[in-house]
Amino acid sequence: MGFKNLNIAFENDQRSFWAGTILKGKVKLQVDSEMSAKAITLKMIGQCRTVVVIHRGGRYGGTERFTESTNFFTHELTLWCPSTDGELLQQGDVQLPFEIKLPETLPSSFKHQPFNESSAVIDYNAEAKVNHDSSLFRKYPTAYYPFAVYNAIDCNLEANLKWKHAMHTENVGCASLPLTIKASIPRVAYSMSDNIVVDVELGTRNAPIRLKAIELRLLKRMRIAAQSKAKVVEIVAMKFRTPASIHLLPTQTEKLQVALPLKKRMSPNIENFDRLNVYYAIQIRAIPLFQCTQPCVEIPVIMGTIPLRGTQVKAPVPSKQPETSATAQVSTWDPSSFPPPLYD
Repeated sequence: MGFKNLNIAFENDQRSFWAGTILKGKVKLQVDSEMSAKAITLKMIGQCRTVVVIHRGGRYGGTERFTESTNFFTHELTLWCPSTDGELLQQGDVQLPFEIKLPETLPSSFKHQPFNESSAVIDYNAEAKVNHDSSLFRKYPTAYYPFAVYNAIDCNLEANLKWKHAMHTENVGCASLPLTIKASIPRVAYSMSDNIVVDVELGTRNAPIRLKAIELRLLKRMRIAAQSKAKVVEIVAMKFRTPASIHLLPTQTEKLQVALPLKKRMSPNIENFDRLNVYYAIQIRAIPLFQCTQPCVEIPVIMGTIPLRGTQVKAPVPSKQPETSATAQVSTWDPSSFPPPLYD
């Protein structure tokens, strides 16, 4: 009397899904002989685990840790239960299909876990359980299947994105380094395998300046909250430095174009989630040859999940809608035509 090989199988062995789409699959188990059970259930769980670490300085300083774990999404289905008293699971292979629609408001999967620092994890798990009435089982047999969920942030529709940022910025350097930096980008939304191209204009007011290089940095900022405490963590996700030095004469301007290739799969922006926000910015930093001051400017950018059409990554082709103005944008696409990738 018993069973073995309890497992969960998603359709096409898929492990990554768009928020708002339907998950399909089967719970499978092999029954050795007729057995009784109270029920076979499937639960989908979305969990957020955050740790805020605050380092106190001073003579009596120390480290405080605030941790919090919350299931922000749960959905449970009963796949099998006895329809009559005494009904048994029959011998053989049992396959129980399921279908669940994910809410559109789910946050994207995310993981940032450095040692002894603030961290955040958003993950999703499917949990199948056989509620057995036998005293031989101390715990109900359970199978787990981790999967990822991502929001569809379409880089082709950046004008419709709710994160609309300025695409141009400028900065006048400090008195010790009379350097002016102006920077602009052609678009605000990017995805994996993209190049972030920045147009930079450098100028001086009344003194020559020699620069060692211009450095582009992709800054990743995370606002992590736990137990009513919040902390903003910043890391340099990627950087690129120009190889040649730059010499500026008084009142001279220099225009150049610098590109930062996104070789990594960057996790997308996360907004409107109380425990974790993730956002990005491109920082353009001037590296002087002698002075220690490094003036810089920043332009916020968006990390999307649907790349531009025409890139190496195949993107969905949205259905055309009649344009009502010069600024009308395509606003529909078929999620099934572009499965979301798994991000690092």
